Amino acid sequence: MAEIGANPLEGSETALRFEYFDRYLAHWRDLEVLDVGCGQGSVSTFLSGRGCHVFGVDPDPENVKLAAERAIREGRGIDYRVGTAERLPYEDHQFDVVICLDVLEHASNVSQAIGEMSRVLQPGGYFLFDSINRTWTSRVVSVWLTESLLRRRQSKRARDWRKFIRPTELEKHLRAHGFLDISMAGLTIRGRGQGKAMRSEVGSDMRMSYLGIGRTPPGPPAV
Repeated sequence: MAEIGANPLEGSETALRFEYFDRYLAHWRDLEVLDVGCGQGSVSTFLSGRGCHVFGVDPDPENVKLAAERAIREGRGIDYRVGTAERLPYEDHQFDVVICLDVLEHASNVSQAIGEMSRVLQPGGYFLFDSINRTWTSRVVSVWLTESLLRRRQSKRARDWRKFIRPTELEKHLRAHGFLDISMAGLTIRGRGQGKAMRSEVGSDMRMSYLGIGRTPPGPPAV
């Protein structure tokens, strides 16, 4: 059974992501985890609540500042740094898990970013990700509906449909950088839940967006 953290996740889509990830990682305690594109620290805080040793990186210095202040207020030993997915400020083979949520579709070079995730992962480490498929469905729902009608995104983080990544494209990048045991599932918006939150579900429909997992090759057997 997966461990349940003390801190609630912010947003139904994020909760669903971790329900999926928990199928592959039943135990998080004491893992070295990197949150790429950590924003102001909501996912990093949740992972700290699960007993992980958490590191967060984000290209926006203001986000890093706010995330660090939050960690201090809540007494959490999270290490936040400024950096990009394409150039992570960490040593090779440093982490058990790298998490990359709502980031790849903003990357300037997806292949380079995935190469960096592979570099900083230990042998047999897990890469957990999500992205948005480049389809007409995603263009209508993600760009027009959620941004134009619901005003969910600030202009500096506005989504560019042309940079969305098809699952086949992402799998090709992952395999090119040595990832194995790749698995993906769809993440589909099904309307609004309580309040203004969007209600989503994980399933086989990847026309809108998707999430997944891959592993770096295992190291040599212990002697």
